Amino acid sequence: MSDPTADTRAKAVEELLEGIRYTRAIGASTLLLVPGAVRDQKNENKHQVWERRVAGIRQAIPLAAELGVRIGIGNIWNRFLYPIGDADGPRMARIGRIFTDL
Repeated sequence: MSDPTADTRAKAVEELLEGIRYTRAIGASTLLLVPGAVRDQKNENKHQVWERRVAGIRQAIPLAAELGVRIGIGNIWNRFLYPIGDADGPRMARIGRIFTDL
């Protein structure tokens, strides 16, 4: 959902919606979602990836709410939500921003 290409993002949203349906079908309550990654540092930055990711997650919230599935945001190996210098602020504040932006 954070890809610069609109078609790729649309496909990723559809996959997330499918994942939410599957999560419900198997009786699970939470689907883990990796928040994004900067793949091409010459042509994109964390802020662009962030905005695209938030837009994609917003599209999935109505279905998740309807089916009672939580979308878990995983801050894992890709270091997307890790602090990088003082300018980005504390990690927990940036992670909390996900919920404010959604």
